Amino acid sequence: MAFQIKRVSHGPKHHLFGFHDLIQTNATEKLALSLEVEDISRPPLPGETCGNGIVDLATGKFREVSRTHTWNYPMGARQQWIGDSDQFTCNDRGEDGCLISLVCDAREGKLLGKLPFPIHCIESKTRKAFFVNYDRLHRLGAYGYCGGRDEFGDDDIPTRDGVWIGDMDSGKTQLLVSIKDVAQCGESHPVITGYPHYVTHLSLNPSGTRLAFLHQYRVRDGGDISRLMTVGVDGSGLRCLTKGLASHFDWVDDEHVFFWGFHNPKRSAIRESPLLTNPCYRIAFGMAKQAYRMIRYIRLGGKTENMISHGTDTYGVLLATDSEWKETPGLRNVKPDQTEDIHPMANPAFGNWLVHDTYPDAEGYRTLSLYDYVNGESILIARLRRIFAEPDAKGEWVPKALEGVDKKILRDFSLKNYLFTRSGFHCDFHPRWSNDGKVVYFDSTHEGSRQVYCCDVSEAVCLKS
Repeated sequence: MAFQIKRVSHGPKHHLFGFHDLIQTNATEKLALSLEVEDISRPPLPGETCGNGIVDLATGKFREVSRTHTWNYPMGARQQWIGDSDQFTCNDRGEDGCLISLVCDAREGKLLGKLPFPIHCIESKTRKAFFVNYDRLHRLGAYGYCGGRDEFGDDDIPTRDGVWIGDMDSGKTQLLVSIKDVAQCGESHPVITGYPHYVTHLSLNPSGTRLAFLHQYRVRDGGDISRLMTVGVDGSGLRCLTKGLASHFDWVDDEHVFFWGFHNPKRSAIRESPLLTNPCYRIAFGMAKQAYRMIRYIRLGGKTENMISHGTDTYGVLLATDSEWKETPGLRNVKPDQTEDIHPMANPAFGNWLVHDTYPDAEGYRTLSLYDYVNGESILIARLRRIFAEPDAKGEWVPKALEGVDKKILRDFSLKNYLFTRSGFHCDFHPRWSNDGKVVYFDSTHEGSRQVYCCDVSEAVCLKS
C-alpha cells in the first residue's frame, strides 16, 4: 500500500507544531495550528519569540496571530483548539515573566485575551485546564521553557508544586496533586536520590474524567526512573500504574493507556539504593548488569528480539489498565517486537489503530507507521531521512541556552547532545491524527527545512477496521 506525503507548510521560514498528544487541525479540517521560527540551529534563548498562528490547509499560507516567548522544539507552545470552536490557546510569558496562556481567534486572526496560567491540556466541556511547572522542567533538563525561575527550586519533593488545574472562565488556579503526594503513591515513602522529582506529559482520557502523566526523577547511576500515573480531574484516585521506564504514551479508551517501556520495580529499587553514591558500588552494579544481560542473551539462544518478552522485564508497546497499584500490574504487550522508543497516538475514530514513529537509525532514517493492535498488523507509511546538522557548541549563544538549567543535571548530559536535542535540528515526527481519524500530520526535516506534513491513510484504516 503506497501513501502520498504532502507538505502542509512552506518556507523560507520553519514551521512546527510539537507533540503527538494533541489534534493539530480544527473541527472543519481547514486550519492547522503552527509555530513559525527563523532559525532552528539552536535551542530557544531567554527573551526570544516565535510566531504563534495557523496554516490555511487550502493554500499552505501561515498567518501569525501573536508572538510567544515560550516554546521548545519537542512540544511546541502547547497550542490547542478549545473544543469544536475556532478559538485556540498558546502558552506565553506575561510582562512580569510569569507563565500565562493566550486565547486566540483563528478565523479573525486576533488575540482575544490572556489567562493567568499556562496550559498543557484542556477539558473543553468544563473549560478546565491542566498544567505543570514549566520553569521546573527547564531547570531539570526536561521539556520546559527558558527565561523563568523555578519558584520551588530549593525543594526536591515539594508539597506546593505538582499538577495544577485552572478555570478558564474565572482565571483561578489550585494544586490538583502535589509532587510529594505523587512520590509517595505506591511507595512506602518518597524516594530520595539527591535529585529533584518532577511531573510532566499530562493527558486526559477521552471522557475527560482522569488525567495520565509521568513522574520522573534521576538516580545515582546517571539514568532516570519514570512512573506512569493517573488521577481524577477532581484530585481523587491517584494511582501508579507502572514503575521503570515509561517514555511516551496515549489513552486508547477511558481505562487503558498505551506506553512504550517496561515495568520493573525491583530493579528500580536497586538503582535507587544509597549504596550507588559509592563509586565502587556503581562500577560493580554496572558490571553485574552487563553480566545479567549476557546470561539472558545466551539462555535465549542469542536472539536479542526475545529479550524483550522474557525474563523480568515486560518491554515493548504496552497496554496498561488504569487500576489500583499491584505488584504485577495489568499489562499487555501489544507490540513486543518494538525494541526502540516510539511516539504513539490512538486513532480518535477507528479505535484499533495507532500511529507511531521511530527514532532515526544509523543512516538517519525515521519510520512512520500504522499499527492495528487488535490484529497485530503493522503498515509502513513512510521512511524519511533527517537533517545531518548540529548546533555550534562553541557559539556565543551557548551560555544563554544553558541559563537556568541545574548544573547537577548538566553533568549527566554531554553538552553536544543537550544542545542538539533542544535545537530544531532534532525533529521527531510526533504524528497526530485528524479529527476524523483519516489523516496523519507530522513534523519533519527531510526536505531540508523544518515543516509540517500530512498523509491521507483512510484507505488503510477504513478498509481494515
